Amino acid sequence: MCECANSAWKTTSSLATKYRSLMVRKTHKKAIIALAHKMIRLIFLLLTRKLAYHDPPIDYQAISAKKNAPRWIKQLKAIGQWPDEASASVTT
Repeated sequence: MCECANSAWKTTSSLATKYRSLMVRKTHKKAIIALAHKMIRLIFLLLTRKLAYHDPPIDYQAISAKKNAPRWIKQLKAIGQWPDEASASVTT
């Protein structure tokens, strides 16, 4: 399954998008294992329900950004890199 996952991340499927979202916080090997685990769960689901696989258009990068944006903004404010409203209105 790891070899399949290693090939899947090079495609344009949703599995490749999932791999790229995992690579933000994991190493390559850990992301491959996680992707293989996702593939096993997907295969089990498809076989038990007797369904064909249709690649869903899921944008994991947008989901990750939406989930993590408040934390990123908080960190930028903590280190003083987030612009204030007063300084932003002066530049515009």
